[in-house]
Amino acid sequence: MKFFLLFILLLSSLHGLVSQFAKDDYQVLIGKNFDDEALDIIEDYDYNISLVGYTQYYKTTQQHNTSYNNAFDYLRSTNEYNGEQLRLIKLNSSAQIVNDISLKLRSFNHGTSICKTARNGYILGGYIHSGQMLITRLNADGKSFYLKDFGTANFDQLHSLISMPDGSAIAIGTSQTSRNTNDNMFVQGLGRNDVYLVKFRPNGQIRWRKKYGSTKKDIGVDGAATNDGGFILLGITQEADDFKLWLAKISDTGDTLWVKDYPKSGRQKAFKITRLSDGDYLISASFENKNNQDNIRLIKIDNEGNVLWEHDYFNNAHEHLNDVNVDMRGNIIGVGYSQDEHQGDKDALVRYYDHNGNMIWERKFGKHRQDSFNAVSLLHDNSFTIAGFTKSFANKGRQIWVMKLNDDGSIVKIRQKRYTTLYEALRVEFAKDKDIQIYKNLRITHNGLIFKQGSASLTAKHKEVLKNFMPRLTKVLNSYKQEIKNIQVNGYTSTEWNAPNTQRYLNNAHLSNDRAMHILDYSYSLKTLKKYHNWLSQKLSTDGYSYSNLILADKKENKVRSRRVEFEIRLKIED
Repeated sequence: MKFFLLFILLLSSLHGLVSQFAKDDYQVLIGKNFDDEALDIIEDYDYNISLVGYTQYYKTTQQHNTSYNNAFDYLRSTNEYNGEQLRLIKLNSSAQIVNDISLKLRSFNHGTSICKTARNGYILGGYIHSGQMLITRLNADGKSFYLKDFGTANFDQLHSLISMPDGSAIAIGTSQTSRNTNDNMFVQGLGRNDVYLVKFRPNGQIRWRKKYGSTKKDIGVDGAATNDGGFILLGITQEADDFKLWLAKISDTGDTLWVKDYPKSGRQKAFKITRLSDGDYLISASFENKNNQDNIRLIKIDNEGNVLWEHDYFNNAHEHLNDVNVDMRGNIIGVGYSQDEHQGDKDALVRYYDHNGNMIWERKFGKHRQDSFNAVSLLHDNSFTIAGFTKSFANKGRQIWVMKLNDDGSIVKIRQKRYTTLYEALRVEFAKDKDIQIYKNLRITHNGLIFKQGSASLTAKHKEVLKNFMPRLTKVLNSYKQEIKNIQVNGYTSTEWNAPNTQRYLNNAHLSNDRAMHILDYSYSLKTLKKYHNWLSQKLSTDGYSYSNLILADKKENKVRSRRVEFEIRLKIED
């Protein structure tokens, strides 16, 4: 294990120009005319979005008077000054950059994956061009807790990083077969390339690392966590023109519990596995059609790897879905590219399917050059954020391309002004109430709506708070009723419950939902709200978040304050 002792985190928005399309569209370009690309994207707990990828970094201190004896020395000197660096970018609801961080390491590197920590920080994964994997953990402001490279004595590459419920992380990638007797871990029986897995504890220490594979070329692509602390691994095996897509169930300790193949003739590729809300899993892959083109293949499996349904989507073009996700209705969104074989142009592609894989709509983006989407993430309001690259709007090179889409395929509109107006109205109404906190993302908390451990029952104090608070809140919101999409009552808990992890989470999920429901029930009983009942019936909903969003104090869980109910206001999308 090697630690990078010399690195700089540069916090700046000077890496490139941010270009915005239509005035109100949430659609931006980031980067100068070099090669920049986003490979993964996620929503933060404050409803901002963060993405990871790479940026081309060009040093300006190169010595021009140096002479070289051969071309190889010259190319080596060029590589010391030009290349890729991992980049993390955070955008707010107005599509403005609020954080922009690049790692300036001695070796050029590539960011591939982003995961969230419990405190709104990040775990980022990637690889170094010289052949090591890379992992770093940052806080919400981008300050690094640790930065490490890791791997075998051979060439390794990280393809995916998945977070586990206990705060650990799994690095999934590929390693060349060891033929080095000093590398005692992997000296026997594996093929040309092998799957390489590393499990990290929350503090960044390695818990275990293992190789898996056959005598052929094996590639670890992605993974998805399971309820028992393990995960399902997605991979591809190749030998000449023979391809095999497979899944493996890996235990918490790295043992292989089962392996299953999903055969298909011709060339195959694998891109993504994602867990669905019903406990099943969705795989995005591709197959070779009769015209020797890659076409989209989706497979839904249960937690034992059994196929529930499978669809091959034939088209006279090269098409990939690099990432897939599922919305609150159970519908599927996939992003990637479509490339016409005759024209050669590559368009960024978005497909939307129902829960059975039947296509509802398709949209393509880009002009007459190369464009692709690499990642999609579901947002709290059932819209999506998408990231990738475009060459259609730059004079040369690639630019990072980020947008938000609604579930009907339309581009989300920026809502800063309307949020600000309602936010200020709420602040004015509750200006003298020290127990009430109004957040800019229209989240509202009340210190009087804290519950006893294990209880969802309303006390006399709770009822007095609601008698005063709810009529005032509803009156303000009613003034904006044409713009309000949803008023949600969210219940939360602490981590307290004497039960195994899974049962503890489920018990707290029920408890958090009960707390929200009791608030809703009592509020509806208030005579002062009766005149608003028809409107509230169309807008009010509840949800229980268990202990997924704890309140912290001095970096420790504040168990009392975590046992709470909050209100969240969601606005409609502008036409």
